Amino acid sequence: MADTRTAAEIFETLYAQARLLWGEADAERQRPALLRTAEELAVVAGATVPADLEPQFFT
Repeated sequence: MADTRTAAEIFETLYAQARLLWGEADAERQRPALLRTAEELAVVAGATVPADLEPQFFT
């Protein structure tokens, strides 16, 4: 996917939002969790799912 962002790009967005919402000190305290979240979001965003895949709970 051309629009898939890297974990570093996602982290920068999350960190900027945390700074705006809670201030620099709290955003820095949350850095480890924000890094993990960014990595997990990048993995999910990079996963390809076939267009015809039906969720298991529908079968």
